Amino acid sequence: MEFTSQSQKNSELMLAQAHVYNHVYSYVSCMSLKCAVQLGIPDIIHNHGQVPITLSSLVENLSIAFTKTDSVQRLMRILVHSGFFTTQTIGENEEEGYLLTPSSKLLLKDDNTRFTLSPFVLTVVDPFVLTPFLSLSSSFKESGSSTAFEASHGVAFLNFLERDSELNKNFSSMMANDSRLLMSVVVDEGKKVFQNLKSLVDVGGGTGAAS
Repeated sequence: MEFTSQSQKNSELMLAQAHVYNHVYSYVSCMSLKCAVQLGIPDIIHNHGQVPITLSSLVENLSIAFTKTDSVQRLMRILVHSGFFTTQTIGENEEEGYLLTPSSKLLLKDDNTRFTLSPFVLTVVDPFVLTPFLSLSSSFKESGSSTAFEASHGVAFLNFLERDSELNKNFSSMMANDSRLLMSVVVDEGKKVFQNLKSLVDVGGGTGAAS
């Protein structure tokens, strides 16, 4: 009985450690995703067709030094584990190739024919957006600022967008694409609700894409 009790405590201890480690290292996943979007990896795989793309072909299409092959492989391993890509063995040598998943298909560049969440990724993990979280505890101790973002940058988020054209562009695109994606599902699934409507107003939607 004592052995079982100690074994259970050890199991709980290891699970608790894994839980802490999982959260501490969670930034690796989002930064790896950001890297993939910036490098255009989803689009490279998409443009390769229905055939899995090998690591060597991926590196070649990335137009980077082949000395970075091992690093790209480690990056892809993280993203495969996270569910953004899947692998398939190809050829007689059983070489590993990469394919898109439903999640990574949402990261393809916007060509006005599909939804894209790539602006969402680039906005949420932008250094200026992340900075307030790096000093979150300090913001609680300050009485003057109402938000952590204001404590870090001196202005509210929406006012900050006026200063950064690239962040503003990604934020606007993020909101528009989110509306397009969400409303396509809402309209499909709730046709009866909208059946007799004669007008629909998008309040605070920025581009009016929702309506």
